[in-house]
Amino acid sequence: MQDLLEEIQELELEILDMFEVIFHFINLKKERLQDALQYYMQILESQNENTPYNAQHIIEIIKIIQTQKPEWFSNQ
Repeated sequence: MQDLLEEIQELELEILDMFEVIFHFINLKKERLQDALQYYMQILESQNENTPYNAQHIIEIIKIIQTQKPEWFSNQ
């Protein structure tokens, strides 16, 4: 059981790293990373739980963040 929990924690860290990379490439300001991750979760939790969670859904949520929080992004 402990091995499974450790594996889950490792996967969570890998997912967070992937989101950090995604946000880097769309010019999220570094100091807004935690805000963006929390907002991502808020949006995800507010949506219909029957919506399939896939790459397209992740992209849509990230576009929502860009649209609703443009001040979090650099114009580079």
